[in-house]
Amino acid sequence: VCELKSPSMSDFLWGLENSGWLKHIKAIMDAGIFVAKAVAEEGVSVLVHCSDGWDRTAQVCSVASLLLDPYYRTMKGFMVLIEKDWVSFGHKFNHRYGNLDGDPKEISPVIDQFIECVWQLMEQFPCAFEFNERFLIHIQHHIYSCQFGNFLCNSQKERGELRVQERTYSLWAHLWKNRADYLNPLYRSDHSQTQGTLHPQMAPCNFLYKFWSGMYNRFEKGLHPRQSVTDYLMAVKEETQQLEEELEVLGQRLANLQNSQFNDNKVKIKQQDRSKQLGLSTSNNIIANTPQEYSNNLKSFPSRSPSQGDEEDSALILTQDNLKSSDPDLSANSDQESGVEDLSCRSPSGGGCLASEDSGKDSDEAVFPA
Repeated sequence: VCELKSPSMSDFLWGLENSGWLKHIKAIMDAGIFVAKAVAEEGVSVLVHCSDGWDRTAQVCSVASLLLDPYYRTMKGFMVLIEKDWVSFGHKFNHRYGNLDGDPKEISPVIDQFIECVWQLMEQFPCAFEFNERFLIHIQHHIYSCQFGNFLCNSQKERGELRVQERTYSLWAHLWKNRADYLNPLYRSDHSQTQGTLHPQMAPCNFLYKFWSGMYNRFEKGLHPRQSVTDYLMAVKEETQQLEEELEVLGQRLANLQNSQFNDNKVKIKQQDRSKQLGLSTSNNIIANTPQEYSNNLKSFPSRSPSQGDEEDSALILTQDNLKSSDPDLSANSDQESGVEDLSCRSPSGGGCLASEDSGKDSDEAVFPA
Protein backbone atom coordinates (compact mmCIF):
# COMPACT_ATOMS: atom_id res chain seq x y z
CA VAL A 1 0.00 0.00 0.00
CA CYS A 2 2.80 2.43 0.86
CA GLU A 3 4.51 1.78 -2.48
CA LEU A 4 1.52 2.94 -4.52
CA LYS A 5 2.18 6.18 -6.39
CA SER A 6 -0.50 8.81 -5.78
CA PRO A 7 -3.22 6.34 -4.72
CA SER A 8 -6.81 7.41 -4.37
CA MET A 9 -8.57 7.05 -1.03
CA SER A 10 -10.50 3.99 -2.20
CA ASP A 11 -7.34 2.31 -3.50
CA PHE A 12 -5.51 2.99 -0.26
CA LEU A 13 -8.29 1.62 1.94
CA TRP A 14 -8.80 -1.38 -0.32
CA GLY A 15 -5.08 -2.21 -0.27
CA LEU A 16 -4.89 -1.77 3.52
CA GLU A 17 -7.86 -4.06 4.01
CA ASN A 18 -6.54 -6.76 1.68
CA SER A 19 -3.12 -6.79 3.34
CA GLY A 20 -4.70 -7.91 6.61
CA TRP A 21 -2.06 -5.91 8.47
CA LEU A 22 -4.32 -4.39 11.11
CA LYS A 23 -5.98 -7.78 11.66
CA HIS A 24 -2.60 -9.24 12.57
CA ILE A 25 -1.95 -6.32 14.92
CA LYS A 26 -5.30 -6.88 16.63
CA ALA A 27 -4.64 -10.61 17.00
CA ILE A 28 -1.30 -9.97 18.73
CA MET A 29 -2.89 -7.38 21.03
CA ASP A 30 -5.75 -9.70 21.99
CA ALA A 31 -3.33 -12.50 22.90
CA GLY A 32 -1.14 -10.18 24.97
CA ILE A 33 -4.15 -8.75 26.83
CA PHE A 34 -5.42 -12.27 27.55
CA VAL A 35 -2.08 -13.28 29.12
CA ALA A 36 -1.84 -10.04 31.15
CA LYS A 37 -5.34 -10.48 32.57
CA ALA A 38 -4.67 -14.10 33.49
CA VAL A 39 -1.54 -13.15 35.40
CA ALA A 40 -2.76 -9.91 37.01
CA GLU A 41 -6.41 -10.70 37.79
CA GLU A 42 -6.52 -14.48 38.16
CA GLY A 43 -2.99 -14.94 39.50
CA VAL A 44 -2.19 -17.97 37.32
CA SER A 45 0.91 -19.00 35.40
CA VAL A 46 0.69 -18.95 31.60
CA LEU A 47 2.68 -21.05 29.12
CA VAL A 48 3.04 -19.33 25.73
CA HIS A 49 4.17 -21.43 22.78
CA CYS A 50 3.54 -21.10 19.05
CA SER A 51 4.37 -23.60 16.30
CA ASP A 52 8.13 -22.97 16.40
CA GLY A 53 8.55 -20.75 19.46
CA TRP A 54 10.50 -17.81 18.07
CA ASP A 55 7.92 -15.58 16.32
CA ARG A 56 4.45 -15.23 17.86
CA THR A 57 5.75 -16.36 21.24
CA ALA A 58 8.07 -13.37 21.42
CA GLN A 59 5.30 -11.05 20.23
CA VAL A 60 2.73 -12.16 22.80
CA CYS A 61 5.14 -12.30 25.74
CA SER A 62 6.54 -8.86 24.96
CA VAL A 63 3.09 -7.25 24.76
CA ALA A 64 2.04 -8.93 28.01
CA SER A 65 5.22 -7.71 29.74
CA LEU A 66 4.52 -4.14 28.61
CA LEU A 67 1.02 -4.30 30.04
CA LEU A 68 2.05 -5.86 33.35
CA ASP A 69 5.31 -4.14 34.30
CA PRO A 70 5.78 -0.35 34.09
CA TYR A 71 9.56 -0.84 34.02
CA TYR A 72 9.35 -2.11 30.45
CA ARG A 73 7.52 1.07 29.49
CA THR A 74 10.64 3.11 30.25
CA MET A 75 13.43 3.64 27.74
CA LYS A 76 15.95 1.42 29.49
CA GLY A 77 13.32 -1.20 30.29
CA PHE A 78 12.25 -1.43 26.65
CA MET A 79 15.86 -2.12 25.62
CA VAL A 80 16.02 -4.88 28.22
CA LEU A 81 12.72 -6.32 26.96
CA ILE A 82 13.96 -6.63 23.37
CA GLU A 83 17.22 -8.20 24.52
CA LYS A 84 15.34 -10.67 26.75
CA ASP A 85 12.39 -11.75 24.59
CA TRP A 86 13.89 -11.31 21.12
CA VAL A 87 17.68 -11.37 20.99
CA SER A 88 18.43 -13.84 23.80
CA PHE A 89 15.30 -15.91 23.21
CA GLY A 90 16.47 -16.85 19.72
CA HIS A 91 14.45 -14.82 17.24
CA LYS A 92 15.85 -15.49 13.75
CA PHE A 93 16.79 -11.99 12.67
CA ASN A 94 18.94 -13.29 9.83
CA HIS A 95 16.13 -15.32 8.27
CA ARG A 96 13.22 -12.98 9.00
CA TYR A 97 14.86 -9.81 7.61
CA GLY A 98 17.41 -11.18 5.14
CA ASN A 99 20.27 -9.15 6.59
CA LEU A 100 23.15 -11.39 5.39
CA ASP A 101 21.75 -14.35 3.49
CA GLY A 102 18.65 -16.50 3.75
CA ASP A 103 15.58 -17.89 2.08
CA PRO A 104 13.18 -15.21 0.75
CA LYS A 105 10.29 -17.38 1.91
CA GLU A 106 11.44 -16.97 5.53
CA ILE A 107 11.34 -13.17 5.44
CA SER A 108 8.55 -11.81 7.63
CA PRO A 109 8.16 -8.50 9.54
CA VAL A 110 7.56 -10.15 12.90
CA ILE A 111 9.28 -7.59 15.11
CA ASP A 112 7.77 -4.78 13.03
CA GLN A 113 4.34 -5.97 14.13
CA PHE A 114 5.41 -5.92 17.77
CA ILE A 115 6.78 -2.38 17.43
CA GLU A 116 3.49 -1.25 15.91
CA CYS A 117 1.59 -2.86 18.78
CA VAL A 118 3.66 -0.71 21.12
CA TRP A 119 2.74 2.37 19.10
CA GLN A 120 -0.97 1.47 19.23
CA LEU A 121 -0.68 1.25 23.03
CA MET A 122 1.09 4.61 23.12
CA GLU A 123 -1.83 6.13 21.23
CA GLN A 124 -4.26 4.83 23.84
CA PHE A 125 -2.03 5.58 26.86
CA PRO A 126 0.02 8.66 25.91
CA CYS A 127 1.33 9.25 29.46
CA ALA A 128 2.38 5.67 30.20
CA PHE A 129 5.54 5.42 28.06
CA GLU A 130 8.78 7.27 28.69
CA PHE A 131 9.87 7.12 25.02
CA ASN A 132 8.21 8.64 21.98
CA GLU A 133 7.40 7.55 18.44
CA ARG A 134 10.85 8.50 17.14
CA PHE A 135 12.45 5.97 19.48
CA LEU A 136 10.44 3.11 17.95
CA ILE A 137 11.12 4.27 14.39
CA HIS A 138 14.88 4.37 14.96
CA ILE A 139 14.88 0.87 16.42
CA GLN A 140 12.92 -0.45 13.46
CA HIS A 141 15.24 1.35 11.05
CA HIS A 142 18.42 -0.12 12.55
CA ILE A 143 16.99 -3.64 12.47
CA TYR A 144 17.45 -3.44 8.70
CA SER A 145 20.48 -1.11 8.55
CA CYS A 146 23.01 -3.66 9.96
CA GLN A 147 25.03 -0.76 11.39
CA PHE A 148 24.91 -2.35 14.84
CA GLY A 149 25.40 -5.94 15.91
CA ASN A 150 22.32 -6.36 18.09
CA PHE A 151 20.12 -7.79 15.33
CA LEU A 152 22.60 -9.96 13.45
CA CYS A 153 22.54 -13.79 13.26
CA ASN A 154 19.77 -16.17 14.31
CA SER A 155 20.81 -17.07 17.86
CA GLN A 156 23.19 -16.32 20.68
CA LYS A 157 25.28 -19.31 19.64
CA GLU A 158 25.95 -17.83 16.19
CA ARG A 159 26.72 -14.40 17.63
CA GLY A 160 29.22 -15.95 20.01
CA GLU A 161 30.94 -17.95 17.26
CA LEU A 162 31.23 -14.89 15.00
CA ARG A 163 32.28 -12.65 17.95
CA VAL A 164 29.65 -10.12 16.97
CA GLN A 165 29.81 -8.36 20.32
CA GLU A 166 33.55 -7.76 19.93
CA ARG A 167 33.43 -6.68 16.29
CA THR A 168 30.39 -4.42 16.29
CA TYR A 169 28.82 -1.65 18.32
CA SER A 170 25.65 -1.79 20.38
CA LEU A 171 22.55 0.10 19.29
CA TRP A 172 21.50 0.67 22.89
CA ALA A 173 24.57 2.76 23.70
CA HIS A 174 23.84 4.95 20.67
CA LEU A 175 20.20 5.44 21.64
CA TRP A 176 21.02 6.10 25.28
CA LYS A 177 23.58 8.72 24.34
CA ASN A 178 20.88 10.61 22.42
CA ARG A 179 18.06 9.78 24.84
CA ALA A 180 16.99 13.42 25.06
CA ASP A 181 15.65 13.12 21.48
CA TYR A 182 13.46 10.15 22.40
CA LEU A 183 11.76 11.38 25.58
CA ASN A 184 8.00 11.58 25.71
CA PRO A 185 6.98 15.03 27.03
CA LEU A 186 3.67 13.63 28.29
CA TYR A 187 5.29 10.95 30.44
CA ARG A 188 4.80 11.30 34.19
CA SER A 189 6.40 8.83 36.58
CA ASP A 190 3.67 9.46 39.20
CA HIS A 191 0.77 9.21 36.74
CA SER A 192 -1.84 6.49 37.15
CA GLN A 193 -1.03 5.11 33.69
CA THR A 194 2.61 4.53 34.62
CA GLN A 195 1.78 2.54 37.75
CA GLY A 196 0.51 -1.01 37.67
CA THR A 197 -1.16 -2.89 34.84
CA LEU A 198 -2.56 -1.29 31.70
CA HIS A 199 -6.07 -2.32 30.63
CA PRO A 200 -6.53 -1.42 26.95
CA GLN A 201 -10.02 -0.99 25.51
CA MET A 202 -10.19 -3.09 22.36
CA ALA A 203 -13.87 -2.64 21.56
CA PRO A 204 -14.45 -0.77 18.26
CA CYS A 205 -16.59 1.82 20.01
CA ASN A 206 -13.75 2.66 22.43
CA PHE A 207 -10.62 2.27 20.33
CA LEU A 208 -9.83 2.07 16.63
CA TYR A 209 -6.57 0.74 15.23
CA LYS A 210 -4.81 3.43 13.25
CA PHE A 211 -2.54 3.46 10.27
CA TRP A 212 0.95 4.43 11.43
CA SER A 213 1.75 7.11 8.90
CA GLY A 214 4.80 8.28 10.86
CA MET A 215 6.43 4.92 10.21
CA TYR A 216 5.28 3.95 6.73
CA ASN A 217 5.08 7.38 5.11
CA ARG A 218 8.24 8.87 6.54
CA PHE A 219 10.00 8.59 3.16
CA GLU A 220 7.07 9.93 1.15
CA LYS A 221 8.38 12.84 -0.92
CA GLY A 222 4.95 14.25 -1.65
CA LEU A 223 4.31 15.05 2.01
CA HIS A 224 5.31 18.51 3.19
CA PRO A 225 7.82 18.39 6.02
CA ARG A 226 6.24 19.55 9.23
CA GLN A 227 7.09 19.47 12.89
CA SER A 228 5.35 16.74 14.82
CA VAL A 229 3.24 17.31 17.90
CA THR A 230 5.93 15.66 20.00
CA ASP A 231 8.51 18.16 18.81
CA TYR A 232 6.19 21.01 19.67
CA LEU A 233 5.62 19.60 23.13
CA MET A 234 9.34 19.06 23.69
CA ALA A 235 10.05 22.65 22.67
CA VAL A 236 7.36 23.93 25.03
CA LYS A 237 8.72 21.73 27.82
CA GLU A 238 12.27 22.99 27.33
CA GLU A 239 11.12 26.59 27.28
CA THR A 240 9.05 26.01 30.41
CA GLN A 241 12.04 24.47 32.15
CA GLN A 242 14.21 27.45 31.24
CA LEU A 243 11.59 29.86 32.55
CA GLU A 244 11.33 27.89 35.79
CA GLU A 245 15.10 28.05 36.23
CA GLU A 246 15.10 31.80 35.60
CA LEU A 247 12.24 32.20 38.06
CA GLU A 248 14.20 30.29 40.69
CA VAL A 249 17.26 32.49 40.15
CA LEU A 250 15.17 35.66 40.41
CA GLY A 251 13.54 34.33 43.56
CA GLN A 252 16.94 33.77 45.14
CA ARG A 253 18.02 37.29 44.20
CA LEU A 254 14.85 38.74 45.69
CA ALA A 255 15.40 36.80 48.91
CA ASN A 256 18.99 38.05 49.13
CA LEU A 257 17.86 41.65 48.62
CA GLN A 258 15.21 41.29 51.30
CA ASN A 259 17.75 39.82 53.73
CA SER A 260 20.25 42.60 53.06
CA GLN A 261 17.54 45.25 53.51
CA PHE A 262 16.44 43.63 56.75
CA ASN A 263 20.03 43.60 58.03
CA ASP A 264 20.47 47.27 57.09
CA ASN A 265 17.32 48.17 58.99
CA LYS A 266 18.55 46.29 62.04
CA VAL A 267 21.87 48.16 61.92
CA LYS A 268 20.08 51.52 61.63
CA ILE A 269 17.82 50.68 64.56
CA LYS A 270 20.83 49.70 66.68
CA GLN A 271 22.60 52.93 65.78
CA GLN A 272 19.53 54.98 66.69
CA ASP A 273 19.17 53.18 70.02
CA ARG A 274 22.85 53.72 70.76
CA SER A 275 22.64 57.45 69.93
CA LYS A 276 19.58 57.77 72.16
CA GLN A 277 21.41 56.07 75.02
CA LEU A 278 24.44 58.36 74.56
CA GLY A 279 22.21 61.47 74.54
CA LEU A 280 20.39 60.33 77.68
CA SER A 281 23.64 59.69 79.58
CA THR A 282 24.96 63.16 78.58
CA SER A 283 21.81 64.89 79.81
CA ASN A 284 22.03 62.98 83.08
CA ASN A 285 25.59 64.21 83.58
CA ILE A 286 24.53 67.81 82.90
CA ILE A 287 21.64 67.62 85.36
CA ALA A 288 23.87 66.08 88.02
CA ASN A 289 26.36 69.02 87.89
CA THR A 290 24.20 71.41 89.99
CA PRO A 291 25.78 73.51 92.81
CA GLN A 292 24.28 71.25 95.44
CA GLU A 293 25.64 68.14 93.75
CA TYR A 294 28.96 69.86 93.23
CA SER A 295 29.22 70.80 96.94
CA ASN A 296 28.25 67.30 97.93
CA ASN A 297 30.95 65.94 95.67
CA LEU A 298 33.50 68.24 97.30
CA LYS A 299 32.45 67.10 100.74
CA SER A 300 32.99 63.51 99.71
CA PHE A 301 36.68 64.23 99.05
CA PRO A 302 38.38 65.59 102.30
CA SER A 303 41.26 68.08 101.65
CA ARG A 304 42.64 68.23 105.18
CA SER A 305 43.35 66.02 108.11
CA PRO A 306 40.75 65.57 110.87
CA SER A 307 42.87 67.41 113.48
CA GLN A 308 43.28 70.49 111.29
CA GLY A 309 39.62 70.53 110.51
CA ASP A 310 38.69 70.54 114.21
CA GLU A 311 41.09 73.44 115.03
CA GLU A 312 39.84 75.59 112.15
CA ASP A 313 36.23 74.89 113.03
CA SER A 314 36.84 75.86 116.71
CA ALA A 315 38.63 79.08 115.68
CA LEU A 316 35.80 79.94 113.32
CA ILE A 317 33.26 79.40 116.10
CA LEU A 318 35.25 81.62 118.51
CA THR A 319 35.54 84.44 115.97
CA GLN A 320 31.81 84.36 115.26
CA ASP A 321 31.08 84.44 119.02
CA ASN A 322 33.37 87.42 119.50
CA LEU A 323 31.66 89.28 116.70
CA LYS A 324 28.26 88.55 118.13
CA SER A 325 29.34 89.73 121.65
CA SER A 326 31.19 92.88 120.50
CA ASP A 327 28.67 94.09 117.94
CA PRO A 328 25.25 92.77 118.73
CA ASP A 329 23.48 95.14 116.27
CA LEU A 330 25.67 94.30 113.26
CA SER A 331 23.54 91.53 112.00
CA ALA A 332 20.44 93.59 112.47
CA ASN A 333 21.73 96.77 110.73
CA SER A 334 23.53 95.12 107.81
CA ASP A 335 21.80 94.65 104.46
CA GLN A 336 22.53 90.97 103.80
CA GLU A 337 20.33 90.65 100.79
CA SER A 338 22.04 93.45 98.85
CA GLY A 339 25.52 92.60 100.10
CA VAL A 340 26.26 96.34 100.97
CA GLU A 341 28.02 96.88 104.31
CA ASP A 342 26.45 99.37 106.73
CA LEU A 343 29.08 102.15 107.09
CA SER A 344 27.22 104.21 109.69
CA CYS A 345 28.57 102.15 112.56
CA ARG A 346 32.24 102.79 111.75
CA SER A 347 34.42 105.88 111.71
CA PRO A 348 36.67 106.75 108.81
CA SER A 349 39.74 106.39 110.98
CA GLY A 350 38.94 102.80 111.64
CA GLY A 351 37.70 103.41 115.16
CA GLY A 352 34.74 101.96 116.89
CA CYS A 353 31.12 102.76 116.37
CA LEU A 354 29.76 106.35 116.70
CA ALA A 355 27.75 107.65 119.62
CA SER A 356 24.52 106.04 120.42
CA GLU A 357 22.54 109.16 119.48
CA ASP A 358 23.79 108.93 115.93
CA SER A 359 22.75 105.35 115.58
CA GLY A 360 19.13 106.31 115.31
CA LYS A 361 19.78 108.52 112.26
CA ASP A 362 19.59 107.40 108.70
CA SER A 363 22.70 106.47 106.82
CA ASP A 364 22.29 109.46 104.53
CA GLU A 365 22.27 111.90 107.44
CA ALA A 366 25.40 110.60 109.13
CA VAL A 367 28.07 113.26 109.80
CA PHE A 368 31.68 112.35 109.35
CA PRO A 369 34.33 114.53 111.05
CA ALA A 370 36.93 116.17 108.93
